[in-house]
Amino acid sequence: MDDSNLVFVGEWDKKGDLVDKINYDLNHVVASVNSNDLMLNEEKTKILVFGTTNNLRKYGRLDVKIKDVIIQECESIKCLGLILEGNLKWDKQIESVVRKCFAVIGGIYKIKEYLPIQTRKLIMEALVASLLEYMIVI
Repeated sequence: MDDSNLVFVGEWDKKGDLVDKINYDLNHVVASVNSNDLMLNEEKTKILVFGTTNNLRKYGRLDVKIKDVIIQECESIKCLGLILEGNLKWDKQIESVVRKCFAVIGGIYKIKEYLPIQTRKLIMEALVASLLEYMIVI
């Protein structure tokens, strides 16, 4: 199994039930992986909890385990090039896109004297616009 995502929905005031459900389902995933001669790397497996900053702070972490290994909870994950943050903000995604755009612009600036303006515009539209428009529907 490579780069799979599981989604669980629950209520903060029923955190214990949610953890039980996640652990139960993860045990079935592990059984399926093992029965198909695949391997699950528990150390690379992460959990991301979505919620407001206040709720994330108030309710703490989830103790999710695979084969008695506690799954590391993270603040953000990258999925298909999109950085998702547990606090439902887009700061890391925006920083990443801006950094990539500046790298492209800086590279074009270094070679600007060798390219006609139309070629520079075309390169900018192709490279920068694609970075800005990727996952725009999100």
